[in-house]
Amino acid sequence: MTDWQRLTPDLVRKVAAGLPQNQAAAALALVNKDAASALRGHFQISISKESDYSKIARQSWFVPHFSARWTQPERWDSLSHIHRLRLLCLAAASHHAPSLDAALALSGVGLSSEVLQAAAAAGDLAACKRLVQEGCDCSCEAATAAARHGHLHILQWIWADEAPYLQLRRGFEWAAAAAAAQAPAPYAPDLWQHAQMVCTAAEHGHTELLPRLLGADGRYARQLRWWTPAQWFEARCSAAFGCPAPFLERVWHEWPRPQGHGVEPGAVGEMAALLSAALCSPTDDWRAKADFLCGQMEGPREAAATAAATEATATAAAGAGGGAQLGQAGGGEGTAAAGAVVADVAAALMRDLCVDDMGNGNFMIALNWREAAALSEYAARWRYLAARAPVGGAADGWQVHASRRAAEAGNAAALSALLDDWQAAGLPPCPTLASSLNLSAGTASVAALQELQRHAALTGFDRLSLASVQSSSAAAGGKGVGVTAFLAGLEGLVEEGSPEAVARTWGEVFRDVAAAGADMALLRLLYERRGAAIDLAAVAKGGCEEALGWAVGELQAQQHRRLRRQRQAAGAAPQHTRQPQTAPPIWLRLQQAWELKLWQVSELAAGGKLAAAAWLLDRGLVEPPEPPAEAPPPPEGGSEVCEIPTLKAAAFFRLFLLYDPGMRKSKLQQSAAIAGGYGGRCAGAGGQRGRGKSRTRGQP
Repeated sequence: MTDWQRLTPDLVRKVAAGLPQNQAAAALALVNKDAASALRGHFQISISKESDYSKIARQSWFVPHFSARWTQPERWDSLSHIHRLRLLCLAAASHHAPSLDAALALSGVGLSSEVLQAAAAAGDLAACKRLVQEGCDCSCEAATAAARHGHLHILQWIWADEAPYLQLRRGFEWAAAAAAAQAPAPYAPDLWQHAQMVCTAAEHGHTELLPRLLGADGRYARQLRWWTPAQWFEARCSAAFGCPAPFLERVWHEWPRPQGHGVEPGAVGEMAALLSAALCSPTDDWRAKADFLCGQMEGPREAAATAAATEATATAAAGAGGGAQLGQAGGGEGTAAAGAVVADVAAALMRDLCVDDMGNGNFMIALNWREAAALSEYAARWRYLAARAPVGGAADGWQVHASRRAAEAGNAAALSALLDDWQAAGLPPCPTLASSLNLSAGTASVAALQELQRHAALTGFDRLSLASVQSSSAAAGGKGVGVTAFLAGLEGLVEEGSPEAVARTWGEVFRDVAAAGADMALLRLLYERRGAAIDLAAVAKGGCEEALGWAVGELQAQQHRRLRRQRQAAGAAPQHTRQPQTAPPIWLRLQQAWELKLWQVSELAAGGKLAAAAWLLDRGLVEPPEPPAEAPPPPEGGSEVCEIPTLKAAAFFRLFLLYDPGMRKSKLQQSAAIAGGYGGRCAGAGGQRGRGKSRTRGQP
């Protein structure tokens, strides 16, 4: 027995924890069966870091697994367009040319600017050059992503513009600088721009940049001389939000302050905004910043008394078992002996958050707390604030409002803690909470909804209706597909309205989620269990070839059943009687209600959904345009107008390659059984690889 075999499963997982995640899942799990069993469910391959600006591959790109799976064309059939594009972006950011080659060849995705943005964010110059040569769309977002991640060489490549025919500066929207044809002049922002630079740097915690922006003898001294008290206040709020507590304490005394001690007396709204910025901070030391600001509001003597009272209360709560019994307002954080100013500020902030329900109060406060609802210690921030607000005022019932925001943000852990606080405070149920959630934003999660379901007596989850399903399906970018699947599968879902209206609503839900790239399980659930009508155009927008095959098969079966019923109603002969086999009429073959128009396929290609467009063309599921009996005259003062959207040259060329049967013979043969007669016709048209372009369907 080797030393490795003597390790317990816990030790194996400890070793794996010290390795990059992909190495632990892809390499360490292959040592032996015991290692694989110990790591199963704990370490999985992760291929991306999602952000607001790009999709960046991890450093440990899993080359063997990608090559083994995604270099096979049939593996892409079950992927929607969103997942195809995501995988292409990850390959572009992987710093591995063969992975990018495979994704470009098999993804069936148009080269949108998002792909180049991912490569620029990862700093892969070779991938950027390859994508530009392939005709990938450029945009200023790619240059911004490179700058945001510190990849100077990408920006220098764009600025050098060594290949004039590529016109990189113009493509990346540096046209003005390209016209000047000279080195850029030093940036000289105006007063408003300079203030925005300072606030943005502070919000993101760039403490090393702020002294350069605010130096009295620095480059921006002229703009700094004209700063108003309001701009200094905004800078303080930004520092309270994004900078560490020690830096906030230092600049609080270094930066010009408003009149009075700490904060201008009587400016409760301004003090509430400062405290809100600290409580909504994404940094781990948000509590220390909030304590510091509360101390500055009260003054030195009051701050010392408040801190001592807070510490004594927390110590007493810890000695009593961690504060199991929650107070009416605070709950779990210890009720601080807040001074009069802090109590007024906390009451004003709670009024903005609870009484006005984030609708009529300060806009920035409302926005900060909506974004903070996704943070890990969201419940603790509410408890901190409620502990300093007067009992019997706006703080009463804060658990209900906080639970609503946590549910809409999909923060299941915070929601569970807030619902426990709700129960412990003895507050009455809110039967409309679950049904009134805004699910159209796409930030809710299945885990959060399950928490509401477990507390149905408080939240009214058992009263959810079809309107909630429709709201989640309307989330932009397919963000609500998982929530829609969970809600659509609920038993006892309330379906209000006539049967026709209910069927129409389920059809709208199917159309929304299918266009967003829903998986086969959800599409089948909506069709088989909820009776939703299949919309082939929406399924095509989703971009999944497997879903297209299923939809076409179901629509064909529906048509056969309808024709059978029509024959039976017309008194057709029994099945055993021989009848001459005649071809269906031309109107039936060419004008199926579910066949797509040519302009719809053109829109798919223009949107980068080339795999779906090629799939429909390969199977003859595109209704050919009928030439008019008499050509209409062109409009006055212009040329003839074409209703088909203009395709980008690169997208049209890639669609032509995908549509060529000779280059995709294996895929056509595999899909012939699924597509029925359409697939057989396409498989017969397939040529052999390497013999050049095959003839277009319909040519002799």
